[in-house]
Amino acid sequence: MEPPIPAQLFALLLLIGMLLLLEIGRRYGVRRRPKESEGERGGLGTVEGAVFALFGLMVAFTFSERQPGLTRKGC
Repeated sequence: MEPPIPAQLFALLLLIGMLLLLEIGRRYGVRRRPKESEGERGGLGTVEGAVFALFGLMVAFTFSERQPGLTRKGC
């Protein structure tokens, strides 16, 4: 079964979509920043820490699953 669109076109559309949404989020943040107080901005550190911790866990589990294939027998 052939995919509905070629892989290169899908990757290009995905890249364009991510860049577009990144720019929309940046503009929204720039517009919203003057309206926020210092207390509201301080709460974002907790969210950022949680997101980075989850990314770290994803990387750790990825490497731990791959570990048996990386070791050579008899070494």
